[in-house]
Amino acid sequence: MNRFLSLFTSRKAAYRLLIMDDGWKKSVPGFRSFFEKHAKRLYYTACRHLSPENAEDVVQELFIDIWERRQSIKVRTSWEGYLYAALKYRIFRFLDQQNALNVELSEAVLEAGTEEEILDFEALYLMLEDSVDKLPEQCGKVFRAKYYGNKKNKEIAKELGISIETVKSHLKRGHMLLREQMRDALANFLFF
Repeated sequence: MNRFLSLFTSRKAAYRLLIMDDGWKKSVPGFRSFFEKHAKRLYYTACRHLSPENAEDVVQELFIDIWERRQSIKVRTSWEGYLYAALKYRIFRFLDQQNALNVELSEAVLEAGTEEEILDFEALYLMLEDSVDKLPEQCGKVFRAKYYGNKKNKEIAKELGISIETVKSHLKRGHMLLREQMRDALANFLFF
């Protein structure tokens, strides 16, 4: 965490700024104060899901993104709520990119017999990931949360602010679209 703090100037006058009135957006010391107020709790929250090094990276990236977009960010409730929601989505994205895909691929590689089978599976897996990326945005979020994040429909609905029925609808639509996109690839994979 201290490495990130070194990016900012001294703390003089930082604590005089009112954090909740967006005073931190106007100066580096103000932002540093904002960072110090929230970073530690966000870091410990991230550590519940990630290694300490990855948690630190995710929190740092979150604050860098906030600093870069500070003038355009509009918070409707509280900064704390905004930060935890942003952290949750960053953790989800990190796990999606770093862990979930690699675990499934590693398991399949261990089960595969020949190098050719491994290459075939990797190609199929990349095609599946490409197909998931092509799903409509909300449908893709729901699909990833369900199958990569192992979340229940109720959790997904709460996270995305949609009804459970909408979650079910997105999952059904996602399955249908993936079946259509992957039909030929699966046939080739299974029979050749």
